[in-house]
Amino acid sequence: MVCLMALGLIGGIKVCGEEKQAAPKIAGMPLTICCDVDTSAADGVILSQGGDSYGYALYLKSGKPVFSLRTKDALASARANAKEKGELTSITASRTVSGRFSLRATLDRDGTMAVFVNGEKVAEGKAPGLITTQPKDGLVIGQDTHTPVGEYRVPHALNGTVTNVKITIG
Repeated sequence: MVCLMALGLIGGIKVCGEEKQAAPKIAGMPLTICCDVDTSAADGVILSQGGDSYGYALYLKSGKPVFSLRTKDALASARANAKEKGELTSITASRTVSGRFSLRATLDRDGTMAVFVNGEKVAEGKAPGLITTQPKDGLVIGQDTHTPVGEYRVPHALNGTVTNVKITIG
C-alpha cells in the first residue's frame, strides 16, 4: 500500500515510502482519495491525475462534487496511430457543498466508485474497471494543467484551498 500526502494547495507533496515520486502509481490499482476543501466557489478542480486518456479527477460542478475516471477500452488502445480519448465515467454528488468540508472518493477493484462528503455517501456508480495504464500527466492540486480528465476546460482552477490530501493505493 502506498499513500501520498500533500500539505495544502501549493504545499509540498510527499509519497509515503517513495520520497522522489511526484504522483502515485495508480495503474491497475484501487484507490482512495481524501482531502479537506475550503471554498465558496461552485466550480473548479480539486485535484487531478492524468488526462483525457487515463486518470481521475475530483472537481466541483454547480456546487456538487464530481468524481471522474478515464479508462481506455481494448479497441481504442489497439489503435496505435489514433489519439483516442479514454472512456469517461463520472458520478456526481446528490447535494451541493460550500465552505469547509471533507471529501473522500473511492475506486474499488471491481470498478465501484463512491463519493463521501463529511463521511456521508453522496454518490455511487460503476466504472468499467480500474485505470489500466499509468497516466502521463502527474498529480495536480487545485486545477488541471494538461488535458482534462472530466467535463471541464483546463485549468478550471478552484478558488479556495485544498489541504490534507491523502491518496491511498491498493
